[in-house]
Formats: sequence, structure tokens, C-alpha cells
Amino acid sequence: MRAGKFKRQCEVSLPIWGLAFALLFGATTLVPSPLRFVVFVFWLAAGSWMLGGWIDARSQARRLLFGAFAAISCFGLALTALALAGNLTVVSVSVAVIALSTLSTCAFDGVLPRFVSFTDGFAHAPSFPYLLIALFGDTWIFINLYNAWTAEPLVSPWQMFNAAFFLVFAAATLAVILFAATRRDHASLLLSTLHLFVSLSAAVMVYGIGFGFDPFIHRAAEMALVHDGVIEPRRLLYLGQYALIGGANLLTGVRVILLDKWLVPVLASLSIPAVAFFGLRDGFGLSDQSSRVFLHLALFFPAMYFVFTVPFNLTLLILLLIAFVLPLADSWRARSTLLLLGLFALSIHPLGGVPILLLLGLSLLALMRRVRWRQAGLCVGSVMALLALPALFVLYNLASGQSPVSPQSQMLSRFFTLFTDPYLPGALPIPFFVELFYDAMRWVPRFVVVLALFFAWRRRQTLTVSPVPMLILTGSLLGSLFLLSGFFTFADVIHYEQMEFAWRLLQTMFLLTTPWALVFLARLWKQYGGFSFERMSLLSLLMVIFITATWYLSYPQLNLKVRNAGASVSATDVEVARFLESRYDGESFLVLSHQMTSAAAIQESGFRHYLKTDDGLALWYAIPTGGKLYGYFLRMSMDGPTPELLNEIREFANVRHVYFVTYDSWPNAGFIRSRAASFADASYGVQGTKLVIYEYE
Repeated sequence: MRAGKFKRQCEVSLPIWGLAFALLFGATTLVPSPLRFVVFVFWLAAGSWMLGGWIDARSQARRLLFGAFAAISCFGLALTALALAGNLTVVSVSVAVIALSTLSTCAFDGVLPRFVSFTDGFAHAPSFPYLLIALFGDTWIFINLYNAWTAEPLVSPWQMFNAAFFLVFAAATLAVILFAATRRDHASLLLSTLHLFVSLSAAVMVYGIGFGFDPFIHRAAEMALVHDGVIEPRRLLYLGQYALIGGANLLTGVRVILLDKWLVPVLASLSIPAVAFFGLRDGFGLSDQSSRVFLHLALFFPAMYFVFTVPFNLTLLILLLIAFVLPLADSWRARSTLLLLGLFALSIHPLGGVPILLLLGLSLLALMRRVRWRQAGLCVGSVMALLALPALFVLYNLASGQSPVSPQSQMLSRFFTLFTDPYLPGALPIPFFVELFYDAMRWVPRFVVVLALFFAWRRRQTLTVSPVPMLILTGSLLGSLFLLSGFFTFADVIHYEQMEFAWRLLQTMFLLTTPWALVFLARLWKQYGGFSFERMSLLSLLMVIFITATWYLSYPQLNLKVRNAGASVSATDVEVARFLESRYDGESFLVLSHQMTSAAAIQESGFRHYLKTDDGLALWYAIPTGGKLYGYFLRMSMDGPTPELLNEIREFANVRHVYFVTYDSWPNAGFIRSRAASFADASYGVQGTKLVIYEYE
């Protein structure tokens, strides 16, 4: 009997081994990268199904969900260990593929997936018109995003579109919600996934060179890991993402830049609708229809963190998914899988990984049967949650040779600043309705979260899922937020980004409470509204207004309210970086430029050059996290360079050769350039006078 079962298990495990060997064969030959990527995706899917049978086989959805978490976590942690050991190569990654295939085979129960057709049919009469409208709208939006691609400096992607673009998005969103409300099968999840993908793809599609500053730095690190198999100095920070993308590149041949740009938008699009639906329905106890409708508010706060890839954004995505799926983890195997995913998140970014592990730990403590032990455990857990992140930053400052804590004179003011208007006031008056829009989109979600927390506390005895771990963690993180904002400064971070870590923690708190906000809204609507056609139409209209506004705020804006956003990296920045690199003759040099030009240079050349400054090693381009050098650039860009300032910079950076890059977009460009030219040894114009480089020897 056992022999027959073993034989059956081996037979049904053949596909994953076929995919694994096809993947390894492609990694060592000239098989086209698109084909290798498809094989890689199918291999991961097969491993997810096989592992899921050991974790939770009560339904296909649970099996795939927990299996995918396990497969990605195991593969990601294995790649991270290889990168930490300094041995991320095709051979070592191939060994990881064989190891995960073996683990999947051992866990497989021999059950094959059942593919079922849509129970409502493709041309379901009540929903078919909504399907056509949604598909047409999303296709039109995607084509327009593709046609808007530009390598020019761009502050906001919305500069490329008019009001009609947002009206089409609103119409498509309305159709998607009404389609979900009228279906009883999983077709609505597919359409919601497509719509979310279109929503999150604007940054990748429009910004030709790249979006933001941090992604360029991380992509350079990923390229270095692929090239050398190691990143020095070896440390765990960010390594989870670097290893995941590096390993995928070695196996599939897809360029690092493509894998990096699309990783978070694609993963968010594929995972959030399905995970939110099953979490709300099977975990939080909402009805099938309520779950299908309210999952569209899963990105309850502006989704900027999911439109581009950096380690922190990837951990926030994992946090959101775990927050939805945690009620489904009712066995030790499922909880162990989430713990494994939390450890992988920790290897990506501790600011997101630590709250995940704290949430899982508090959830385990809440399961203790003895009341006194449970209460004592939760008290200890709340203190640990309060102090965990501040303790990490104390260690970070000590490792950097800085004071562990730096109490600020206006602690309460700095703390409350996190909740106020983040935009700098301009010289021109701002219309009342513009201010009202920004105030409403800032405070309405927060007000809903506060009501949801109050609702969760009042109903904690009757709810399907205990809200106690989430409530404790939210309160503890609020205390951590106060400590981070009032007791820490970071020596290598420019002054206007000193509150960045506190701001990120605030976003983490909001994402943590998102499922409970949706549960509160769904129960409120069910009690006072219902799902008749008229009331469903009203609810859909309200959701469309909110989702469209959130979509607008998920990307950089340029309007009467927001005037100080910086432009993106452009082809001109890349040209400057290549020109200056071509002039390298073996002697160290320093480039004082805007951070976007620095980002282009780091992506083009990697971490090729370092300077031995008086404060330690620094990159040869000024960046906001590079210590004093970017401060010198800001001084020169505001007041203009002087011989005395250049000598001070040379002495600090221990270089003779300095380049100063100026931009015609500066309001004082004429004054700065005349000062810079008065004692420069040479000057070079790029694309006319868009950028002018002054050389000092």
C-alpha cells in the first residue's frame, strides 16, 4: 500500500522536476529569456501547489495561498543565505532550485488541481455590459500610459493627461465594482486583478528612465550582486530583495532593471485582490458579496508604496497580505508558514519585517488558554513591540559611530507634524476646494481607521477574529513613532529627510489596520445600506470617487497645492553620467550634482568609485544619504560656488578634481552659472544648456 502511494507520488511529482531541469538547462544555455521566465513561473506555481497540500488542503484557495507563501519564503531565504555567504551564482541558485523541488516532492499529497469553469458563464447577462466597459476602459488607459513614455524630466505622470483620462478610469472602476457585485464566481477577481495592475503600472510605463531616487540605488546593488555574487560589506539589510531579483535574473535571463521595476506592481496586482477576498470572506466572516465589493478598498490609503519597487515597499506588501490572511492561519503549519514569510520580510527591510514578526508573535500569545498567562504574555509583548524598532535604531547609530539617542527640543511638535499637512506653503493662494480635497483625503481614511479600532474594541468578544493583537501592536507602534520622531537623528541623512523613518512607520501602522477598516465599513453598510440595486449603485459611486482620488494621490502631483516635487531622472542625466565616466583617468574625482543625476550615474556605473573623506568612505557622487557632500551641493546650488568653498570641499573629500553640475530649471540658474564660470577650469554643455558642467582642477 505504501509502495503504491509512493509510486503515485513520484509519478505526479514529475512535472515539477521537468520544469526544474528545463529551468536549469535554460540557465546554462542560450534559451530565450521570455521562455525561461515562463518556465520559472510555472515551476514556482507547481511548488506552491505541492507545498500547500502539506500546510492546508481544506480548499484549493487555502492550498495555493499558503503554498505560494511557503514557496516564495523558502526560495527567497535560500537565495538570501547564498548572497550572505558571497556565493550567489548560477550553480548555487540551481542547487536551491533542486532543494525546493525536493522539499515540494516530500510535502506533496498527490492531489492534482481541479480547473473549474466560471459558474455564471462568460456572457452572464447582468454583468456582461460591465465586463465590456471595464475591459475597454483598462485597455484604453494602458495604451495611453504606453504612449506617454518619456525620457524627459517629469515631475508628475499626470502632466501627460487631461481630465478625460480620470473620467475613463472612474468609469472603468465603476464597471469593475458593479461586475463584482453581480457575480458569484472568481471571474470578478480576475477583472479586479487586471484593473489593479493597470492602476499600479503608471510609474513604470510613463517614466522612461526610472521613477524616484532610491530604486536606482537598489538596482545598482542588485546588478553588483549578479555580477560579483556578493555585496560588500556583507549585511542582511535589503539583501532579501537583492537576492530574490538576482536569483531570478540568473535563472531566467530577464534583465535586472525589468525584474526590479515590475516586481512590486505585479506582485501587488496578482495577490491583493485574491488575498483580500479570501481573507475577508473566510477569515473575517464577511459575506461573499461584501468581500467581492469591499476588496476594492484594500488600498485604502494612497498606494504610492506599490507603484515602484524598493525593499520597504516589498515588506509593506507582505505586511498587508499577512494582515488579511492571518485569521485563516488556524493551524501550526499555517502559522509557521506566515512566520517563515515574516523572516523573509525581515531580510528585506527591518522597518517592515519587525512589525510583521511582532504581529505574528502577539497573535500566538493571544491563543494561550490560561487567562493569566495570556494577559502576562500580551503585556510583555506590548512592551517589546514598543521598544523593538527604537532599539534597532540605537544599534544602527552605535554601529555608525553616532550617539545612540539625540533627544529633540520639540518632541511633541515633531510627533504631531507627522499628522499635519506635509506640503510646503507656496507664494500663490490655494483655492478652497483644492485645500478641501487634500484635507479630506488625509483625514477621512484616518477617521475611518479610528472608528474601526473603536468598533473592534467594542465588539472584541463577538467578532469572528480577535482584534486584540492588532490593537496592542497599533498602540505600541504609536509609542515607537513618538520615540523615533523625538529621540533620533541620523548623521548621514540630509536634514529634510530626518523624519523619513518615522513617516514610514506611520504608513506601516495604517496598512496594518486596513482589513479592520474594511470590515467596519462592510458591516456598517450592511446594517444601514444593504445591497439592493439602488443602494449598490450609490455605494459604487462613493467608492469610485474615493478610489479615483486615491489613485491620483498615489503618484507625484504638480498643481496649485503641490509645487515642490522634484523631476525624475532623464536621458540628459544619463548622458551626463556617461560623459563624466568617460573622462575618468584613474584619478579620483567628485561630482556635485542633483540626486537624480547621481542616481543615473550609480545605475550606469554601479558602486565603482569611492572617496576617502574625513568622515569615512563616500560615493563619488553627492547623494542625500551620503553625509556632508550633498549639503555642499545644496550650498553651491543656492549661493553659488566660491574658491574658498571649493577648497573646503577638496580638503574634506581628499580630491583635487571636482565637477559641479548646474540645471537650467533652477530659478537662479543664470546667477549660479555666472559665479561657477568665473573661476572654472572648463565647462561642458549637455543638450545645449539643459545641464552645464563646470570642472575645477
